[in-house]
Amino acid sequence: MKMKLGTKLVVAFLSISLIAAAVGLVGLVNLNRISAADVTLYRNVTAPMSNLLAITAAFQRIRSAYRDALLRPEADKIQAQMAAISGWIAEIEKALPVYESTLATDDGRRTYAAFVAAWKDFVPLIERIVAPARAGDVEAAKAVLYSSGHVTAALQKALDDLVRSKVDRAGAVSSATRPWPAPRSSS
Repeated sequence: MKMKLGTKLVVAFLSISLIAAAVGLVGLVNLNRISAADVTLYRNVTAPMSNLLAITAAFQRIRSAYRDALLRPEADKIQAQMAAISGWIAEIEKALPVYESTLATDDGRRTYAAFVAAWKDFVPLIERIVAPARAGDVEAAKAVLYSSGHVTAALQKALDDLVRSKVDRAGAVSSATRPWPAPRSSS
């Protein structure tokens, strides 16, 4: 069966048009998937990192302040350090619910619960460290500090785990939108 040249051109044009439409549809679907992943990445990983940074910085400032209170145990210095510590505790307490609202995985919720438990152990420790110094017994305060390093270490580990959890989540979301393996990092 012979077809006219015009018919062959129309069939060829329609075939190419269907292929282009299929490619365009696949591209549009993938673009929407990438866009949704981008939103998830921002809301659940990037934005919460600023809360983690604030929590981590406040925690380190608290540690520095109660050690400064032991190094300079004059009443006015201790009072100033405790006032600063109270402000940083309030900062952390304010950042925690904001951070918690961004948790999207069971791993993230477990890691957060471990952090909260470590935080609840750490906060009363501050007063236990500073109280003897306030009473003039710096050596007793140092003894409490040295014997309670495991509490501070547990909180630091919980903070590190929160960061690791967010980085792992970012990697999972990023990988989910990539149809091919990620290139290896040279670093």
